[in-house]
Amino acid sequence: MPGIGEIRRMNDMLTEHKKFGSEDGFIIHALHSTISSENQGAVFDVPRGGIRKIVIGMMPLVRVTLQIY
Repeated sequence: MPGIGEIRRMNDMLTEHKKFGSEDGFIIHALHSTISSENQGAVFDVPRGGIRKIVIGMMPLVRVTLQIY
């Protein structure tokens, strides 16, 4: 995503979606320099079994983050 506005819009769309917004199957994480480091750090928390993470951020940052996993 090119910037914080797009990241927030995508986060809102996914959160409001009946499938992706359910915490029974997905956890959504937004990454951007204007988001608190505490909230961004949650992307490294291990989710309970059967939960998938969705990471929304600027392309270079997300690419690096996804390679960590």
